[in-house]
Amino acid sequence: MTAVEAELSDLIDQIKSGHFSLSDIVLQCQGLESVGNLLAAANLYNLWITHSQSSDKNLALFNYAIVLNRLGKIEEA
Repeated sequence: MTAVEAELSDLIDQIKSGHFSLSDIVLQCQGLESVGNLLAAANLYNLWITHSQSSDKNLALFNYAIVLNRLGKIEEA
C-alpha cells in the first residue's frame, strides 16, 4: 500500500467511525477541489453525510450538491 493509499484509508476509517467533524470534511474537500479532484471531494462528502451522526449536515449537503453540479451530475445535485 502506498503512502497516499494508506492516508486515504485512514481518512475513510475516521469518517466512518464518526471522528471527522463538519469543518474537517469541508476543509478536506476544499483541498481536493482546489487541485481539481471533484470526484474525490464528492465521494468524501457522500461518505461523511452517510456516516455522520451530526445534526448539522446542511452545509455538507449544500457543498455536495455544488460539487455534483460542477461534475455535470445535475439531477443528483
